[in-house]
Amino acid sequence: MLDTKNLEKGAKFKALPEAFVIFITEHDVLKGGEQIYHIERVIKETGKNFGDGSHIIYVNGSIRSGSRLGDLMHDFFCKEPSQMKHALLASCAKFFKNPKGGGYIMSTAMEELIAEGRAEGKAEGLLENIRAMMETLHLTAEVAMNALKLSPEKQKELAPLI
Repeated sequence: MLDTKNLEKGAKFKALPEAFVIFITEHDVLKGGEQIYHIERVIKETGKNFGDGSHIIYVNGSIRSGSRLGDLMHDFFCKEPSQMKHALLASCAKFFKNPKGGGYIMSTAMEELIAEGRAEGKAEGLLENIRAMMETLHLTAEVAMNALKLSPEKQKELAPLI
């Protein structure tokens, strides 16, 4: 999926940007007792790195002390910013947990996303209704939109999408 999103049609394989996918897990899902696992694609027959620029990293979040990464995992799983070890991360977490700070911003952003999704769904439903009327009743798009009592502005907006 990342490759198809990052490479234009007809572009050379070498044009792919280097990509890191990092999974931070609560427990040691790979069960090797390691704090961090680096996964690279390897050609089995030769043992050579495939060299496609893709990297996967698993971080075992159950190790929460003894290193900078362990301290970071401690902070990631803290419920209270006051218990965090990294001051900057604690400050950011405190901001986003504050109802007048980031909590408000996040809430507002979610409300906007939900409203946007509803509007898109409503528009798609309207387009489906227009298409169904055109097919079933053998109407033109204009007649179908008039039957639905859509304003001329709305008709002009929807016409290219039908």
